Amino acid sequence: GGPSMPEILRTFLEDPPPGLRYEAILFSDIQARKNRVVVYGAGAAFASMAQGEVFSYEGTIAQQIELFRLDHLIVDDTLESIKAIDWALFIPKGIRSYFAKPFYQRGVLKAVMILCSLKPNAFDSDGLDEYSILFEPFRRAVQTWRAGQRGKRTSRSA
Repeated sequence: GGPSMPEILRTFLEDPPPGLRYEAILFSDIQARKNRVVVYGAGAAFASMAQGEVFSYEGTIAQQIELFRLDHLIVDDTLESIKAIDWALFIPKGIRSYFAKPFYQRGVLKAVMILCSLKPNAFDSDGLDEYSILFEPFRRAVQTWRAGQRGKRTSRSA
């Protein structure tokens, strides 16, 4: 039940808040205990990527965020990055910059939303207020999706 993650991501892609520019969006389902991250994407850049692709937790954005207890992470230019995930996932797809936002549940990192741009320096810490418009709807969408994944019926409010 419920919308698929690619469908959810497409809605965030097709209707961005004013002043926000991104060409693609990723959702990372963090399963740190299983040492893996399951990635879903939307946008032309990720058209060739399998939905639900599994990456090792080691070397991911999620690991970096946890390591440094970051509230968010902005990479201005992936081509200058030393992170393995940037070279494995972002650079081959033409992603030059991204903004990553972690979502915690009871203190545990469970999800990361990543807004991606084909241009370098597309995201600015000064624009955090604009990005934050997305956080709550995204968190709710992920919760709905997880409930559907578990196969439990969720109450739908109008």
